[in-house]
Amino acid sequence: MKRIFLCVLALLLCVSILCACGDDTKSSEKAASGNSESKSAVDLAAVMDDISKQFDLSALKAIEDKETLELYYQITASNVKQCAALMSTDTSVNPQEVILVEAVDENAAKEVETTLKNIQQSRLSNAKSYTPELVDLYESCDVVVDGVYVSLIIETRADEIREVYDSYFK
Repeated sequence: MKRIFLCVLALLLCVSILCACGDDTKSSEKAASGNSESKSAVDLAAVMDDISKQFDLSALKAIEDKETLELYYQITASNVKQCAALMSTDTSVNPQEVILVEAVDENAAKEVETTLKNIQQSRLSNAKSYTPELVDLYESCDVVVDGVYVSLIIETRADEIREVYDSYFK
């Protein structure tokens, strides 16, 4: 009787160990989506509105939908979950652009990053035929990626604008 009891107990122990070691992908996916859900709670249009008011960028053209973003920046609309952008109507004279994008996933974020880096390089190449101040401005601005969020800020106060943008993710 003791042997049967010990065998059953050993069997239960083995089963519980195997269950504990199983791959719990659902809870890891839930945890991962929970992290991205808290970040996706950031409304980029509201962030851009705040930036526009704090830095008096109301004269810039606003882009608030992904189809218009694709038209002006060739960022594939299907890669974009939400976006907000402000752009000067003449970047050769007044180089002010603030582009904020939440991509649908990390692969899409990489594509958005590549597109924005190409835009920055194109602007830099064009600026070399104008003034050194424009070259310095374009060289000082970076495309920043944080998970699925991608941004490019081309503005003389880019560091200050980035601080406002980053404050929404804290």
